[in-house]
Amino acid sequence: MPIVLAIVAVLAVVGIGAFLVSTNNGANGTPEVATTTVPQEEVASSPQDQTPTPDQDPIATEPSTDESPVVTPTPPTPKPVAVPAQPPVEEDGGTSGTFSAISHYLTPDRTDHEIEVTLTLVDGVVTDSDVVYDNIAGYTTANQERFDKVYQTEVIGKSLDEINLSQVGGASITSRTFNEAVAKIKAQT
Repeated sequence: MPIVLAIVAVLAVVGIGAFLVSTNNGANGTPEVATTTVPQEEVASSPQDQTPTPDQDPIATEPSTDESPVVTPTPPTPKPVAVPAQPPVEEDGGTSGTFSAISHYLTPDRTDHEIEVTLTLVDGVVTDSDVVYDNIAGYTTANQERFDKVYQTEVIGKSLDEINLSQVGGASITSRTFNEAVAKIKAQT
């Protein structure tokens, strides 16, 4: 214990001595400032004062290697809700035309998503189908992508009454929302 006290005392004395030396005041009570005079020829040859030439500065001669593309987001274009693209035509076998409807759903993470379903009917049978997710090209979730890869096999060639998707591509919520949009389209025909 006495050794520890001795070490603390020595450190305190050294610290106080260093403090006093660093705050040494001049004769008029102001702190002294150390100055150094640099000869004029050394100042002129200082590297900071010289402008590099292209052969001295490799950055000035190399072209930019930044090839990152600049992406400017485009705001989505609003689309009408549940308005037929063509007026329905009643033929012998059923309604023909192209119809669209929009439905919304919430994920378990409470994020809101929108799907717009467009179906083309000939004589009441689906001949073409398209889905737009969140009013953009592409997908915003992995479930949408899995659903999109397989849903048409469950829709093309069927009447609106036959369409009832369930966990297509493992996407149960997207499948249910697709069914809601089909019900809206059915109301249009």
